[in-house]
Amino acid sequence: MRKRANASLRAVDSVAGEVAAATGMRKRRRLFVTVDQEQPPVASGCSPTRHVAETIRTEEAKMQLFKRNREREAANIGAVVAEQASAAANQAGRMVEQGMEQAGKTYAAAREQGQQAADNASEALEDWRSTIETSVRAQPVTALIIAALAGMAFGALWRSGEK
Repeated sequence: MRKRANASLRAVDSVAGEVAAATGMRKRRRLFVTVDQEQPPVASGCSPTRHVAETIRTEEAKMQLFKRNREREAANIGAVVAEQASAAANQAGRMVEQGMEQAGKTYAAAREQGQQAADNASEALEDWRSTIETSVRAQPVTALIIAALAGMAFGALWRSGEK
């Protein structure tokens, strides 16, 4: 049994050398050949060496096709990612524009409300001033007494803060 196995290994090694010479590949120390269920049987009149060489060429062609397909898929994925990134950037730009527009509207509304409040305060101050002026003209002595009392109260508060 051992002699048969050694003879088989020598035969396989010999075939490997022939395959390497036929395909231009370096001969490996040992050649391990696996046969798929899909592999066609060796045609009659076709040497096993030639069959193995053709199988290797076929498998290399399949690998090249597989590699090209993977490269195309990678390129397609890159294009999809770039397209989605561009769409996200466009959406972000639109959102920023909308935010700026809303901020402008809010600023304008706040400015308008502030202007209204300032106008109202100015009007109230003017009314108060005219009321005090009318009152002082009508009753000057009372206004003088009120001013003196207010001055004394202010002075007292000022002194209590210094202590």
